[in-house]
Amino acid sequence: MKHCGFWQTLRKTVISLYILLTSINQNSAHPSSKVVNPHPFKYILNNEALCEKRPDTLIWIHTAPSHIRHRMFLRDTWANPSHFRKRKVTLVFFLGLSLDDAIQDMIEYESETYHDIVQESFVDSYRNLTYKAMAGCRWMSTFCQTAKLVLKADDDMVVDVYLLFRHIESLQAKGRVLSNTILCDVWYGRYPERVSGKWNVSMAEFSEKVYPPYCPGLGIVMTGDIVGKLFYESLFEPYFWVDDVYFTGLLARTINATFEQLSSTVHFGSSRMVREQTIFKNQYQWIFYHIHERPIARMMWNMIYQREIFRLNQGLSPSA
Repeated sequence: MKHCGFWQTLRKTVISLYILLTSINQNSAHPSSKVVNPHPFKYILNNEALCEKRPDTLIWIHTAPSHIRHRMFLRDTWANPSHFRKRKVTLVFFLGLSLDDAIQDMIEYESETYHDIVQESFVDSYRNLTYKAMAGCRWMSTFCQTAKLVLKADDDMVVDVYLLFRHIESLQAKGRVLSNTILCDVWYGRYPERVSGKWNVSMAEFSEKVYPPYCPGLGIVMTGDIVGKLFYESLFEPYFWVDDVYFTGLLARTINATFEQLSSTVHFGSSRMVREQTIFKNQYQWIFYHIHERPIARMMWNMIYQREIFRLNQGLSPSA
């Protein structure tokens, strides 16, 4: 019972912050103050204490309920906070509700074991991915405000976090990536799909001819100050199911976010290059690796980690 007062205070703080985010105009102009896209979902699982040690970096993973092995792989490899020597890192997985009772039971057990899952009550589906992004923004704005950088990735990615943070530090030394910034492989001039099929976007869903500049959600980095602003703006921006366009396009446009281009850093993995360990032969500067085969992904991470250990043995300072 000795923690009762602490949790009561925390809940009051959460409620106050949520009211603040949803009621105060954060220097944003809206044709109407009417909320058109509320986020009414409840927490099914919420590990509120994840950021109690005040991390400076949040690794935010979008994951599907059934992807238990994906999450185990990430906990064991690049997203494990123990692999960071000079950053205070927290790992959190965001997901929606599973309609499979057996999977839901496994998720609850997983959360009790690792304490790194946040689950909201929307059904986890392809057309609900925007809700998942909103859930991440809402949660971080409430429970993890100390994070100055956010690395958001899908659960089938391998990220060279060492190269990534060396690059970010080089930009910060030049006065860039300090605030209101998104780093990613920025896509310009992309058109909505107007043909039938899974990716069809109707005129009623999106009436503009061209998407604004946006980031594919495989892997992006945001400065921490941007997250609360994105969540606030989402309340006034009509829901659009293409989550990448919605959050890093439409909402980022509203808050005048700055983009830092990482166009040459995404590698859609060649398993042969990884098996033969020639991935670094020509000094490639890839950061985000999209590799579906789990053994190949682990080989990729092992090479990244060993390269960092080699740097440390050479007397160089830690990369992250």
